[in-house]
Amino acid sequence: MSEELPLRILTICLNGMRYLPQQYETFKKLSVPWQWDIVEGLADLQGCTSWSVGRGGHLPAGMHKDGRSTDGTIEWLMDLEDPLVTVWEPPVVDVEKKTRRLWNGKQEMVNAPLYTFNRESVLIQIDVDEIWTVEQLERIHQMFSSNPDRTAMWFWCRFFVGPNLILDNRGKYANNPVVEWVRAWRFQPGYFFWRHEPPVLCSPKVEGNLAHVKPFRHDETAAAGLVFDHYAYAHRESVEFKEHYYGYGGAVAAWERLQENTVFPVEARKFLPWIPDDSKVIRAWA
Repeated sequence: MSEELPLRILTICLNGMRYLPQQYETFKKLSVPWQWDIVEGLADLQGCTSWSVGRGGHLPAGMHKDGRSTDGTIEWLMDLEDPLVTVWEPPVVDVEKKTRRLWNGKQEMVNAPLYTFNRESVLIQIDVDEIWTVEQLERIHQMFSSNPDRTAMWFWCRFFVGPNLILDNRGKYANNPVVEWVRAWRFQPGYFFWRHEPPVLCSPKVEGNLAHVKPFRHDETAAAGLVFDHYAYAHRESVEFKEHYYGYGGAVAAWERLQENTVFPVEARKFLPWIPDDSKVIRAWA
């Protein structure tokens, strides 16, 4: 029955200790059946992330050890011992030395757990820097359960560019309704991710992107209070990682100048030159 649909939460992460414990405490409060699949490790710049190589993107030395987290993420995950949480690690390449390779792009990461999803479910991808509430997750579950013909959900987010700074940008950078943000789907066994940036979930029986078949659109999810917090550039370590991984040269210095600014709103591109439009930076909280 639709009301018994399990909620399958999928997160890929590297150095996620700033957010993982908070996400876990949220999930433990859910009243619906849930399972959290965490895919840990560094993805090589292949597939849908290969675009960054052309602009200088590279694997950030010092921010990983042999492709694994260095901030305590692995240790925290190993100590969790919760049957509702499954940890996926990069494939082993040398059994005796216990060495692992990098993930072959983020597509391999997001697809790794899907073969274990053996029944119809609500799949929600939550990045390690995204925060949702219990009420939001249960509302997503309820909306899919009550509407069995719906295939996916699109969302707006509050996009953080500092601890207390967000973009006022619906319809613009980081809230482009053409590609952002698809985060939830009605999942059937056999479905797979064709790409991760942006996520495209496909069915072997239906041609095309399930996000375009019969989704809940932005206006519907926003009306239901389903706007999530995305801390993509909230903290220096996140910006530093993206400067290396995505080739955003000078990102940390530009971000630090933005944090020193005291007059808002202000055009984001005056400080963050990779933002192509006139999105404004405003305070998240007064």
